[in-house]
Amino acid sequence: MIYLFPVLFLGVLILVLLLWLLWRTRGQENDRHVSIEQYSHAQETVNSLITGFCVVRRMFAPEDMEFISRQPARELTSAFLKERKELAISSIRETRQQITLLVNLHFKLASYTYQPSSKFEFTLFANYLWFIFVCHLLTLSIRLRGPFEVGMMLDQTLTAAEQFCHAVSDRLEKTNPGRLSPARGNQAA
Repeated sequence: MIYLFPVLFLGVLILVLLLWLLWRTRGQENDRHVSIEQYSHAQETVNSLITGFCVVRRMFAPEDMEFISRQPARELTSAFLKERKELAISSIRETRQQITLLVNLHFKLASYTYQPSSKFEFTLFANYLWFIFVCHLLTLSIRLRGPFEVGMMLDQTLTAAEQFCHAVSDRLEKTNPGRLSPARGNQAA
């Protein structure tokens, strides 16, 4: 009986994901086209995220905690930990949201590429689900243990985010720009 739990859990997870995908595709039927503006914004977001990962890694650097813990005022240490924890969670949330936007655009751009690959798209989606799970796990760990105790999990999360950025960047390079929609201001109502 206990062996059925993982299978049942996986089945429910797949069902929930399929329902979520169905709901999203119905809500986005008018939003399937990618404009040149979205394409340009995606390139800017990828570049911004890649450079921002250095800042995020620095935010979790243990040297800051070591320095602060040597200070005589304990209130300072407590305030520092509280603010750094909030900043770290906010940063992870923002990164997750930006990656989600990029992955959504990435899937929309699949039909605009010179050589679409369903195997690549499925692998990317599976990795994206793993990334979202790890982000939530990282946030929980930060809340429970603090921002300076999650080094290896942070590295895995940022590595996954960097892989998404590179995949989106590759997709942008393989996109046929002649098939993109004009900027939204130029579209007829």
